[in-house]
Amino acid sequence: MTKTTPAPTGAAPDAKFTVILDGTLTAVSPIAVSPPKPQGERDDGDRVQRLPRMPIMEDGSMRMTAYLPASTIRGALRRAAVAAAIDLLAENGAPKLTPNDYLLLALGGVKDRKDEGGGADDTKGVDLQAVRDFRLRNPLVSLFGAMAIDVGGNLRVGHGIPAVPLADPGHLGVGARHDPFARQPALLELFDADAANDFLTRNDFRLEGNRLENQAEQAKRKLGEQRRSRTADPEKVKELTEQVARLDADAKAAFERAGGKVNIQQPLAGYEALPVGLEMRHRIVADQVPPVELALLLAALERFALAPVLGAHVAHGCGEVTGSWSVSVARRGAPAEPAGTIAMDNYRGLKIDTDHPVMLDALAIRSDLPARSRAFDLRSPD
Repeated sequence: MTKTTPAPTGAAPDAKFTVILDGTLTAVSPIAVSPPKPQGERDDGDRVQRLPRMPIMEDGSMRMTAYLPASTIRGALRRAAVAAAIDLLAENGAPKLTPNDYLLLALGGVKDRKDEGGGADDTKGVDLQAVRDFRLRNPLVSLFGAMAIDVGGNLRVGHGIPAVPLADPGHLGVGARHDPFARQPALLELFDADAANDFLTRNDFRLEGNRLENQAEQAKRKLGEQRRSRTADPEKVKELTEQVARLDADAKAAFERAGGKVNIQQPLAGYEALPVGLEMRHRIVADQVPPVELALLLAALERFALAPVLGAHVAHGCGEVTGSWSVSVARRGAPAEPAGTIAMDNYRGLKIDTDHPVMLDALAIRSDLPARSRAFDLRSPD
């Protein structure tokens, strides 16, 4: 992270500061993310994995732009922090975490359905001292939060918003997954004869099911047109209704005999991606955190810089990002003051330039985390 280990300046361990990172994220490779469509949004048949959009104001006018969601960035940082913490536990010979421990650290835990949606327990008071003690034992959850145990995180991570609005991002990955046995029939000679024959029989049923399914979709469109028409023919509507039911039933039977409905050969609709070189405004705020949580944030940024990839379609080379930020520090009730810079050096770590005492303390604690982590309790509470 730094060439020399900074000496601590003696800040009280319970002192708290707000640290603001204002800067830029830059796409080193195309970046693809595909959040689910909002509930209730009409399915228009578009199978392209779309980037999310948001409105921004530019020159007094509102424009739409694709962007990199905060949840994607924050999730990558959180996973990096957990990876760093697991390495610290291993270095100290601590007991291994359980899956529930990991879910608490990496996702904030999983809340049972019976605990969701309110109820009598919501009227209980919050044990502030217990929350404070938990935060001291588990600074990682204190920093990122945990829904399952009602601990709010101290870290705010913003969206990556293009410096210039990007209304029409690139469209990549269009193509098809081909059937290797159709291209090279001789491949089947390499396999057990009975298994090959069974595969071909099932594949024929699968193709028949796909054909019937397509015919059913065409019949459904015609049926819809008839029903919307002012001059709809009742006999034609009945005929098409029966045809759709018959085709659906035949397709279902074919897929059952095939053992599944997914065809080997599939069209790939592709995905949108933020383009290489795109610069995005970005902000991270660690709100009223003690020095150890700031040290964990630096450890997370460093770990992420060693593997700076996020989002989808990583196998296509997508997802690499780099970043640099100006750092400001604010004591409670005081204005923020400049505190240096942080820059990712991809696959190497972080470059930090600072002489601010709060940052120097955090760097000293970061160097001492292997020893300090022995006092952490990263397990999920019972």
